[in-house]
Amino acid sequence: MTHVNGMMKMSKIDSLILEPNGKVKLAPGGKHLMLISPNRTIKEGGRVVLKLKFKSGRVQIVDLPVKSK
Repeated sequence: MTHVNGMMKMSKIDSLILEPNGKVKLAPGGKHLMLISPNRTIKEGGRVVLKLKFKSGRVQIVDLPVKSK
């Protein structure tokens, strides 16, 4: 998130660096994942499965609950 003329503006990042055993907090108003054009409707109380691809080539599948803010 950046501030431009007193307004918050989102900016895309192509990667998120995680140190070994490190943590990054994902939250509204901060760093977060945004699903662009999902292939189905995402509803609160449901679940979404994401495929995370790492620089090393490793792939991790995560199954996450859909929650409201």
